[in-house]
Amino acid sequence: MVKLNSFEAAENHIARLLVKSSWEKLKEKYFNGALKDIENAIELNPRIVACYFIKGEIYSSIHNHYNKRSTKEKKIIFWH
Repeated sequence: MVKLNSFEAAENHIARLLVKSSWEKLKEKYFNGALKDIENAIELNPRIVACYFIKGEIYSSIHNHYNKRSTKEKKIIFWH
C-alpha cells in the first residue's frame, strides 16, 4: 500500500491511477474517456512523462481508426 504523506503525494498517486485508467480505455478504443482521464492526470501532475506519451498514442489511435474506415470505403467504391 502506498503511504500518502501530503496533498502533493495524493495528487501524484491519483494522476498515476488516471494514466493507468486512460491506457485501459485506449485499449478498448474508448478514445473520449481516455482523453478526459489523461487531461485530468496532466492537470494534477504535469511532470509525469507517461501522460504525454499516452496523449500522443490517443491522438495517433484516433487518426488511425478514422483513416482506416475512410480508406476501406474508398476501396469499396473503386472495386464496385
